[in-house]
Formats: sequence, structure tokens, C-alpha cells
Amino acid sequence: MIEIQDLKFTYNIGTTAEIDALKGVSAVIHEGEFLAVLGHNGCGKSTLAKHLNALLLPQEGRVLVDGMDTKDEKQLWNIRKKVGMVFQNPDNQLVATVVEEEIAFGPENLGLPQNEIKSRIESSLQSVGISSLKYRNTHHLSGGQKQRLAIAGIMAMKPDYIVLDESTSMLDPQGRKDVLNTVHKLNKQDRITVIAITHIMEEVVLADRVLVMEQGRIVLEGTPRQVFSQVETMQNLRLDVPPMTRLAYRLRGEGIPLPEDLLTVDEMTDALLQHKGEKIGR
Repeated sequence: MIEIQDLKFTYNIGTTAEIDALKGVSAVIHEGEFLAVLGHNGCGKSTLAKHLNALLLPQEGRVLVDGMDTKDEKQLWNIRKKVGMVFQNPDNQLVATVVEEEIAFGPENLGLPQNEIKSRIESSLQSVGISSLKYRNTHHLSGGQKQRLAIAGIMAMKPDYIVLDESTSMLDPQGRKDVLNTVHKLNKQDRITVIAITHIMEEVVLADRVLVMEQGRIVLEGTPRQVFSQVETMQNLRLDVPPMTRLAYRLRGEGIPLPEDLLTVDEMTDALLQHKGEKIGR
């Protein structure tokens, strides 16, 4: 479990200018859940992400990772073994020229024996579906393949938590779908806790819980259905909602009594068929 307690952080951008990025954020991230952190650019979500594995340290408040305080230098190595991060641009975290060597980098730094490293390379490649790329030059990979490789590199270190910081925003729709399928599989099958920092609504639909941030604070919290049903609130926060939720909102405005928490095409189809059946029955 990760506990965030009244977290505050300010960036100094000059001799006099400051930006309050986090203004007293408190939250609990439960083991095994898929948590989406949603918000407009500049809301503080990436700053929050960097606090989860001590890339940034609280100026006020605390972040506890399985009871370990991120400000405790003695626990820094243990915290970063537990919390892995995948960034927006995978080129910024790839360090090797060959896929196999890239995945081996983390386990080697953990001081693991060679047979364990080889085992982790194979299992990580298989988990993200790029076993055929084992000997490929990393510079020849597509964007989606690089993101999968970045995830595989983190997986090889066997963290308990993976933080995805806008890690699909540079991908095309198919690449985004492939990466998300990989992440959801790791979450559901391997029970790895996932924290997805994003502003892409489609990525949030399958999350267990959503935090919505605005101006350094958490302003909404709940399941995707609970959050996205508040269409006007989301619009006031300059955020969109899933297409079917938006369509249902517009149809209700035209007098069609659809549920407020529709998320998918199948749900919309069922709701419209039920409405049509009710009209015929009358």
C-alpha cells in the first residue's frame, strides 16, 4: 500500500517565481488495484507520480511505500525496487542497444545471479509479447515496441507497483491498445498494482478507481462510472468523458431517459434497445 499524506511540493522557477504543483494531496493506493490519475496538463499529476518512487521528495507531508518513508535515505533503494516507472518517452529510459541487454540492466544492478537474470529476461519478454525481438537493436523498434520494452525492463525487476506517467500519449491508437492490454494483463494476472497517470479518457474506463486532479489538488474520486457520470463537472475541469457517456448525456437532453453511467458501445446499445422496447410496450 502507498499512503500519500498531505503532500505539498513547489517548483522554484526563478529567483522570485514559484509554482505550487501539489497543495496538500492525500490518497491511499491499495495493493493490486488499477488506479488512474486524471487531469489537465499542469494539474500536478506527473509531479505526484515522481513522488511515488522518490524521484521527488515531499517538501511537506509524507509518502509511505509499504510503510517506508520516501524521505528516509536508507530506504531509497528498497522503495525504488518496489515502485517502477515507465515514462512518456521510452527513449529517455532505454540505456542499452539490444533488447535483451536492456531488460538485463535492472536485474544486473540488483546483483542477481546470471541464471536468475536469464529467467527474468525470458519471462518479461513473454509477458509483454515481444519474445521475437530479443536480439533486436532497440533503435529499430517502433514506439509501441519501445514502450513494451520499457515495461519489460521494469517487470524484470519484479516491482510491486508500476507507475505509467503519460506512457501512451505518444503512441498511435493500435500501439496504445497493445500497451494497455499488456498492462491490464499484468495487473489482473500478476496482481501488480498499476498507477496510470493520463489525460486520455479511454485509458481510464477499465480502472478500478479514478483520482481527478486540478491545480495541485484531488477534486474527484471514485470508480470510472461515478466520475464520468458527472459530465458537467468534468467539462468545467476542461476534461472530456468517454464518447458513449457524452452521447448519453446529449440524448438525455433530448428527452431520452438513458442511464448516466454508460461507458461502452455495448452498454449504449443495450440501453437504447431497452428504451425502444419500453416505448413499443406502451
